[in-house]
Amino acid sequence: MFNLLKTAFLMAAITALFMAVGSFVGGRQGMVVSLVIALGLNFFNCWFSDKRVPNVHNAPEVDATSAPQFYATVRELATRAGCQCTRLLHRRSGAQGLRRRARFGARRRRRDDRHHARAERASCAA
Repeated sequence: MFNLLKTAFLMAAITALFMAVGSFVGGRQGMVVSLVIALGLNFFNCWFSDKRVPNVHNAPEVDATSAPQFYATVRELATRAGCQCTRLLHRRSGAQGLRRRARFGARRRRRDDRHHARAERASCAA
């Protein structure tokens, strides 16, 4: 329930900000146009979020053949809860994403170390 309220508040805040910019640019007509655009964008984001989010995370669909134990566990939990089992997606970040972030951090640290070493040499020479 709290997440629903938080989402509604954020969407309302973004709509109000969009309307304020529209009012600044075009007066009352700009505010109305920006309200219509903001409502359209909010509808689009809510309606198509189930397709957009998996695409952003490059999450493939999981079925009974690709991950049988995971699929069976989720199916069993859904039937116990009396819910419909929806499609399952697997986000592939795990260790690969951690290694990628670690490499980026290591490159940045090496670059910062070289920068600090040059700054120290320059201050010693002065």
